[in-house]
Amino acid sequence: MDASVHAIPRPNNDTLYVISTLDLRADPVIIHYPAFRSKYVSLETSAFDHYVNIPLSTSKGDFAKPTSMLFYSAHTKGYSGEPVQGVDEIMELSGDFAIPFLRVMPEADDPDRFKENMAAIKRVRLETLSEHQGKPAEPAEKVDFPAYGADSDVFANNFLEVMQFVFNHTTFDPNDEMDQKALAAMKPLGIEPGKQYDADEAAEIDAKLFAEVAAQVGKKRLAIWNDPEKAKPYQAKLFQPKGHM
Repeated sequence: MDASVHAIPRPNNDTLYVISTLDLRADPVIIHYPAFRSKYVSLETSAFDHYVNIPLSTSKGDFAKPTSMLFYSAHTKGYSGEPVQGVDEIMELSGDFAIPFLRVMPEADDPDRFKENMAAIKRVRLETLSEHQGKPAEPAEKVDFPAYGADSDVFANNFLEVMQFVFNHTTFDPNDEMDQKALAAMKPLGIEPGKQYDADEAAEIDAKLFAEVAAQVGKKRLAIWNDPEKAKPYQAKLFQPKGHM
């Protein structure tokens, strides 16, 4: 999508985002969320697979009081979901590199609420599990991210390298159809979780053709979202958890 998209502006016009980008490989991360006095606050999470979960929302009665949430992945070292004193919620995310983002309507038409909610936003606090337990934070492990840019750049230049990285840091569900189809589609190209990308041994693909087809798909998708009638069947299918997308 680009700036010409008109499909979903209204929910975003007066919603502020508080974004946390997490590296969950060496240590779980705890985020302390304050209470808010807003009719709309939601916490959304996602990772490289683009599935979306909403673990906390005012529609479910959350954010009336402060809440602390611990995030980890299947690859987080030394932790597998056990309770932690002082933590209210524990959530396993589907990727080692993940994003919880808080969406807050600050109630800008009410000066008192606006001031209160803006102050609350600034009280969002992040710490690792080690820090929470009074120990030094585990040092972040070195990571060599592959080059990235616009989708077309990746398809044209280093698609297989990027997909190997994504697959190595994503949890796939053996019972989920879309997960299994993604694994099956990439296996003939030599991309499987746990493998290391080697340019000398990588499958030969027509990168130019990949980029052309990706551009065609992107153009088609943009046309759908810019046509309310075409977009209508998909609106309720966006931003869903695994198994519901």
